[in-house]
Amino acid sequence: MSKVIIKTAIKTLIAIIVALAVAAGILCFGFPKTMASIGEKSGNYGMAVAFASIQYTYSGAIEDLARCAEDSILSENDENIVKYCKQLLEDERFGEFAAERSGIKNLGEIKVEINYKQFIENNLNAAQKRLQING
Repeated sequence: MSKVIIKTAIKTLIAIIVALAVAAGILCFGFPKTMASIGEKSGNYGMAVAFASIQYTYSGAIEDLARCAEDSILSENDENIVKYCKQLLEDERFGEFAAERSGIKNLGEIKVEINYKQFIENNLNAAQKRLQING
C-alpha cells in the first residue's frame, strides 16, 4: 500500500515539475517583452537583454533594438553594448528614432538636455575601449 502512495507522489511531483517547465518556456518565448520588463524591474539587466533580443527578433522594431542597447549599457556587458549599439547606430531608422528620444527631459525639478545619438555613441566607444584594454 505504501509503495503505491510513494509512486503516486513521485508521479505527481514529476508532473508538476514538467508543467512548471512548460509554463516557464511559454512565458520566456511567448512573452519575451513581459519577461524583459520583469528583468528590468528586478534589476537583472542581463536577463532583460536576453529577452529584449528575442522580442527584437520577433518584431524587428527599433524600439526593441534600443531596449537591447540600453539594457546592455545598464548591465555593463561590454560585448553586448558593442553588439547592440553598433546595430542600433547602423539601423536606417535610427536618425528619426534618436531625434524623438533627444531633447529636454524633466527629471523632477531638473531639466536635462539629452542627445540620444551621443549617448549611444559614447557608450559604444567606451565599451570598445574597455574591450581593447582588457584584451
